[in-house]
Amino acid sequence: MNKLKGKVAIVTGASKGIGAAIAKGLAEAGAAVAVNYCSSKEGADRTVAEITNKGGKAIAIKGDVGKAADVKRLFEETEESLGSPSVLVNNAGVFQFGPVEAISEKEFHREFDANVLGPILTIQEAVKPWHWPRSLGDETYASTQWRRVTRIRKARGDWDSSTASRLSRWSRKPRWLAGSGNPTRSRQSLCSWLRTMRPG
Repeated sequence: MNKLKGKVAIVTGASKGIGAAIAKGLAEAGAAVAVNYCSSKEGADRTVAEITNKGGKAIAIKGDVGKAADVKRLFEETEESLGSPSVLVNNAGVFQFGPVEAISEKEFHREFDANVLGPILTIQEAVKPWHWPRSLGDETYASTQWRRVTRIRKARGDWDSSTASRLSRWSRKPRWLAGSGNPTRSRQSLCSWLRTMRPG
């Protein structure tokens, strides 16, 4: 399947589990994939190897999505190695089970930075006009946390001030996220969803 041939995708938190499954699914659809990881280099390298061994193109990029400098570098390295990104999947997330009285300030900020601030920072970086190839039409943003997907539409080939706000106007629920919680089902559902997409 070459639905995404010529596209470049960034998947955060893609060293294992659902993120790795999504990265491999996008690669199977023809996209070149930036596999982002924060701590598990071994897992990210394994994801990249599984993609490249099947003839796909992928690179591993370390970065904490809760830090603006890391996010900026993630996009820069992606563009340098693979080209301008046209798909962003915010999958990175952390959590720790326990009683509310046991939550520390450090743990709160760790989870908030990854789960809330991270998607904001990546979206802010993604909508900067120099990251997006002018030759492409609608671009896609998805979140495994919010279970939403939207397509960023360029107006007359230019970016206007409302571009970022469009990210909050979710066009539809992605069927492929119905498999969230099971990496294999997520990848299979992602491929099925990609087959239904209109050409970009």
